Amino acid sequence: MKARTFIWILVVLFLAVSCSTQPERDVDTDELTLIRLPMGYIPNVQYAPFYAAVEKGFFAENGIELKFDYSYETDGVALVGTNEIQFSLVSGEQVPIARAEGLPIVYVMAWYEKYPIAVVAKTEQNVKIPQDLAGKRVALPGPFGANYVGLRALMGKVGLQESDIILESVGFTQVEVLATDTSEVVVVYSANEPVQLIAQGYDLDVILVSDYVDLVSNGLITNEITLAEDPELVGLADLGILLEFEVHGHPGGAGALDPQAQSQGGRGGMDSGWRRASHGLFSAGRDPSHRDIL
Repeated sequence: MKARTFIWILVVLFLAVSCSTQPERDVDTDELTLIRLPMGYIPNVQYAPFYAAVEKGFFAENGIELKFDYSYETDGVALVGTNEIQFSLVSGEQVPIARAEGLPIVYVMAWYEKYPIAVVAKTEQNVKIPQDLAGKRVALPGPFGANYVGLRALMGKVGLQESDIILESVGFTQVEVLATDTSEVVVVYSANEPVQLIAQGYDLDVILVSDYVDLVSNGLITNEITLAEDPELVGLADLGILLEFEVHGHPGGAGALDPQAQSQGGRGGMDSGWRRASHGLFSAGRDPSHRDIL
């Protein structure tokens, strides 16, 4: 209840400021501003709030046509950094990395409050705490991105080195490799692969990175040019995402799924499982500056 109240306080404040200090943006549906938004992953139930926000017209009401782009987040960072596009969803560690390389990207809004990465194993592997990873075959997409950063942070917190595990790069096939016992442990997004595995009937142990270390989580980035030249557009994009959090807060509100996401395995248990797994992950635009970044 407090989170939802805070969301609407932000919405009201934003609307008050934009109405008093910015010229009105034409929201005629024939003149919507197209935003191509790299999502950093394939169409997936974890993006349900975005699909619902589009379906309910929250972006269109604010003059934005949102086009989902399922390219890698590193592609989104590069495109935003060179101002070829204005926005992207990325994991938090991408920002200092890109800034260090001279890309003028800016983190403007937190999507998740808690770092969404988890380490998952079947219960028979007896991986209850991070120390239990020692000697295990641990699969993740590759030595990059939030999965890798989260794993390294988790192990570092308990004194483990990368040499203490057998690291396996498997692309986005964590569900398959765990189901077939190709790997003993997988590194995943907590609101995605565990939901799929549980829906398939597997009993899992799940270790949340956020229970051990506080990292800057996924969020919306823009670039310095867009922020300076069109702050209203940045504010409207933020507002659309704030409204999708309100959708998430309503029972049954985040029911819309991208057609490609639906093809992953239907609604039913996946949708309800996603709701349970994502509870507590979502942020209302908190300032992430207090977090530790590797």
